[in-house]
Amino acid sequence: MKTIFFEVEPWEKELLQFTFQDALLVEASLTTQNIATDTFKEAEVISVFINSRVTKEVIDALPNLKFIRSEEHTSELQ
Repeated sequence: MKTIFFEVEPWEKELLQFTFQDALLVEASLTTQNIATDTFKEAEVISVFINSRVTKEVIDALPNLKFIRSEEHTSELQ
């Protein structure tokens, strides 16, 4: 399943790469502009943060999307 994590902090990368080996880790926020690429259009799962704007345009631009995960950054994990 093609999974993309948006707004990945540098300190999160190692754990995410270990846990989700096939996932794409993106430092940028989710926007209608950056999901227009072919790489993102294949996403079946996206992980965004609570301030991300997942609009109808975003969802429509991801034809294979099956699941959206959202959470808040927390410094406790550092």
